Formats: sequence, C-alpha cells, structure tokens
Amino acid sequence: MNVKSAFLNGFLNEKIYVEQLYDFEKKNAANKVYLLKNTLYGLKQALKGWYNRLHSHLLSSGFERSMNEVTLYVKHIGKNKLIVLVYIDDLLITCDKEQLVEEFKASINDKFEINELGLIIYFLDMEVSLSLYIIIFLCQKRFSLKLLNKFDIKKLQTR
Repeated sequence: MNVKSAFLNGFLNEKIYVEQLYDFEKKNAANKVYLLKNTLYGLKQALKGWYNRLHSHLLSSGFERSMNEVTLYVKHIGKNKLIVLVYIDDLLITCDKEQLVEEFKASINDKFEINELGLIIYFLDMEVSLSLYIIIFLCQKRFSLKLLNKFDIKKLQTR
C-alpha cells in the first residue's frame, strides 16, 4: 500500500518560514513570508515529520514497534498478529487473517489517502513470489543482472 502525498502529512516540531513564490505573491504583502504548519516535499524535516505522524497513529491503534527494527510494527489481536513494515511512504501489511488486513486498510485510509498496490512482487530490489504451500521465495536476480550490466560484466568466470 502506498500513502499518497505522505510528506505533506507530517507535522513540524519547529518554526519554518518560506518566502512567497515569485508569481504567487499576495498584493500588498510582497515582503511577508509564510509560516509552515505541515511539512513540504524538499524539506529536510519532511521524512521525519511523516514518520513521526505515522508512528503516533500506529501506536494509538494498538501496534508495538519492534525493538530490533524501528520500521516494523506488530499488533496482537487474539491469536493473530497483524504486521506492518514501513518503507518511506509504502506500507507492507501481512496477517494470517485477511479480514484484519482489510480492517487495517480501512482504518489507515480514514487517516491518510492511500493507493492499493496489490500483492507484493518486488520489494527493495528483491523479487517476492509465493508457492502453493504459502512459502515465500526471495530472489535478487533482477538486481544482480542490473549490476552486471552496469559494470559491463558479460560472463562470470568460475573456477
């Protein structure tokens, strides 16, 4: 799942002022600046502001953040676990009960505008595929071929 305009959803912890754009200056206020309330694309603080807002939302929804991986959140619902992995503005969601995934998508869509991306195929340059027996295979063939082409390596020599 992808969060649309994620960086525009972040809150700022400090005061940041920006100048008016040349073609969009207000009449009689050309010397004034704007005080930002939310983050903008291009600000150094945008990613942190977005992540802090999402983090607060997930914690208030009953998730716990992993101590080993700060972008991994787990929510225990009875015997089930709902797992959310955050990568910039993408959320990777899994659970052994499809209904819980759908409920989570609905709740996150109430807070942020989202795009449903469907089942995972590629993640961080890894190809992901599922077998009939719910076994997950990770492969970096595409990434490896891209590296070989980048450095113009035609054939690997083995001994």
